[in-house]
Amino acid sequence: MIQRASRTSTREALSFQKITDKETAMTHLTGYVGTYASPGAAGTYRFQLDAESGRLSEPELIYPQTNTKYAVWANGLLATVTENSQGCGLALLDPSAPGVPVLDERICERTTACFLAWQEGLLYSANYHDGHVLIHSVENGALRPVRRLLLGEESFLWKKRYDSQPCKNQQPD
Repeated sequence: MIQRASRTSTREALSFQKITDKETAMTHLTGYVGTYASPGAAGTYRFQLDAESGRLSEPELIYPQTNTKYAVWANGLLATVTENSQGCGLALLDPSAPGVPVLDERICERTTACFLAWQEGLLYSANYHDGHVLIHSVENGALRPVRRLLLGEESFLWKKRYDSQPCKNQQPD
């Protein structure tokens, strides 16, 4: 079994794992999609695409959590932004294990990050609301903080674009 991963992003988080079974010469894609914090949105889902027939499976909820709007796949792990009653942060999942266990959650932000990327073994999360980039390593299935790059209270681009249009769910100071 050969595993290759690529990531694409749309309005909802979308991450793909490609699995090719040489014995049957069938190609399947496993996709992961996260949802925003809106009515009916339940978290991160997994689905299958049969690349030969074009058929999609029914989505399976694998991580019932709020605001998992961005997800990335690397080295057999799925990282996603998350939000719960304690705050916002990152979750690390093992989609290959039964029950898709949450390996680690780091709740350390006021608002959910807007972007995630794996690069050279590090997980980067950009939070335009809070104005920082967090860098984590993954060691033995745990997220370990490496560095926090503070860009300001809010990022310049976010503030410039939305000064006159505050977010609907933004709480007054």
